[in-house]
Amino acid sequence: PEGGSFCGGTCDLETPCPAGYACQEAETTSGVSSFQCVAEAGVCDCSALAIESASSTPCHIENDHGVCHGARVCTPEGLQPCDAIEPSPEVCNGVDDDCDGSVDEAACDDQNECTIDVCDAETGCTHEVIDGGECLDGDPCTKADHCEAGACVGTPVDCEDGNPCTDDICDESGGCISEYGEGICDDEDPCTVGDVCDGGACVGSVTLDCDDGNPCTDDTCGEAGCVHVPNEAPCDDGNACTQSTSCVEGSCVASEGVQCDDGNLCTTDTCDPSVGCSHANNALPCDDEDVCTLGDSCAEGVCQSGPSALVCDDGNDCTDDSCDDDDGCVFIAKFGDCDDGNPCTSESECYDGACVGTEAVVCDDQNACTTDGCDPEDGCTTVNNSLPCSDSDVCTVGDLCDDGGCQPGAGSITCDDQNPCTDDACDPEIGCVFTANDQECDDDNPCTSASTCAAGSCVGIEATLCDDGNHCTTDGCDPTTGCTSSDNALPCDDGDLCSLGDSCAEGSCQPGAGAAACDDGNPCTNDACDAQLGCIFEANDLGCDDLNDCTMNDACINGACIGAGSLACDDQNPCTVDGCLIDGGCSHTPLDGACSDDDPCTINDVCVAGLCESGPALPCDDGNPCTDDACDSGDCI
Repeated sequence: PEGGSFCGGTCDLETPCPAGYACQEAETTSGVSSFQCVAEAGVCDCSALAIESASSTPCHIENDHGVCHGARVCTPEGLQPCDAIEPSPEVCNGVDDDCDGSVDEAACDDQNECTIDVCDAETGCTHEVIDGGECLDGDPCTKADHCEAGACVGTPVDCEDGNPCTDDICDESGGCISEYGEGICDDEDPCTVGDVCDGGACVGSVTLDCDDGNPCTDDTCGEAGCVHVPNEAPCDDGNACTQSTSCVEGSCVASEGVQCDDGNLCTTDTCDPSVGCSHANNALPCDDEDVCTLGDSCAEGVCQSGPSALVCDDGNDCTDDSCDDDDGCVFIAKFGDCDDGNPCTSESECYDGACVGTEAVVCDDQNACTTDGCDPEDGCTTVNNSLPCSDSDVCTVGDLCDDGGCQPGAGSITCDDQNPCTDDACDPEIGCVFTANDQECDDDNPCTSASTCAAGSCVGIEATLCDDGNHCTTDGCDPTTGCTSSDNALPCDDGDLCSLGDSCAEGSCQPGAGAAACDDGNPCTNDACDAQLGCIFEANDLGCDDLNDCTMNDACINGACIGAGSLACDDQNPCTVDGCLIDGGCSHTPLDGACSDDDPCTINDVCVAGLCESGPALPCDDGNPCTDDACDSGDCI
């Protein structure tokens, strides 16, 4: 399975298989069974003859789209993968994609009778649009079907009868049908409402009721339908929050509203038009008359104390602040650290309720061109000076303070690093800057034949070739003196195929102490070694053992151990099947069935456990009591 088919050879007891093969019953390509020499490895490798002949074995690739057949060819690299294409849906490409024997069949049919479908193996499918000509759109309720821009279109059959109370449709045969419909319609009577279709006619279901429920209109029905004329009758607007109502221009209007204020800040007073005044508890802010509580709010219709207390902070770190329910905030002097508010002190302490400074602040604006001081009101002060300074431009020399700033001096620094691989300049912020260039240069190294500037250094880009062509010398280069050469002890090849472990000594390759092992493990060859050719294996005619118990007189022939004769395994027993096993010799398998015990005076002899057992005696009774009956050589006497 999956291996394909291979050339084979028949075998039997007289024709055994060579080493590496077993004589097994196998099914041939013709479908019959026979004994064949089968490779014990399972699959035969490509032989030299098979590679030279480009022999192949059939194969196929199968999937849901079909089965494509091909071959696996023998090459020097071995049996190649199957060269069959993988089946795929048929497309217009000049190829039998699904391997069914037909090319591009129905690949371009778009099922549209308004296009001309053409398949070109090079350009693919084309669908030429048809404009004009008859077609069938499959709809019985259209007529004059024709092609337009590649599509089949028709004119719908008009079944409209002008009656809103019928459903006008086209049936499957193409004829018009008008069925009674349901729905709302208009019977053109202004004094009916709810007009609906009934039995194909529009009928008013209810006479129009012109009562608009408004006591402030007089309601009637005429040709124009309902008419509502405003009156001035007394009325009730149904609103419990109004009073003194009357009809005005068709509406019931109140002249004043009901007052609902109960005088309690903790209730929200409202009026519902259906029930009148209502007083709902709220959670509005209020005052519980305790000066030390804050956030007082209403709850259950009463003002409750707030969750936070009045913050009594006089802004003086030298007092303890508290609150009295009646008097409010109270401030008592204390001692300890504080802030006296003086910008010229850095530390201060409380004394008798006041904050007194105990340590002066340091006023330094980090400007060398100002003289720094401190004013108790304004804090730190600065005065311009004319001292030497640095203008932050490291490329200037002799800078001086002027007008509170450092001015550049008249001198400048020199930047030269004596390196031909850098361009030298001065940067005002970082000073001398040496930028690497890529100029040509000389690195003064005899081990380089060419050099150039790279990353600010002169670097060799091409090494001097120091190779004397001798494998037994190690070639190098000294940056001071140039090329060098020294003897080594590396492995080498002295040209003698029969010596092993050759190595270099005193600058030349010396033969090794070992000798080539020329033993092919074949008793039918004489093994030797030639200095130029290497191992040589010549066939001999010695005696040997082909490891096959079914052969006799084994001898070496053309370098192979071959048995000259077959082992005789016939035991002359009709109740056994005689055979021979390669690793066991003769075998005698018991056989069931009829046999002959060589006694003609017994009949129906049978094989039992490999032996022929005698059957019953030949019947010789002639029914005559006056004779003695017996059997002699198969005859009754």
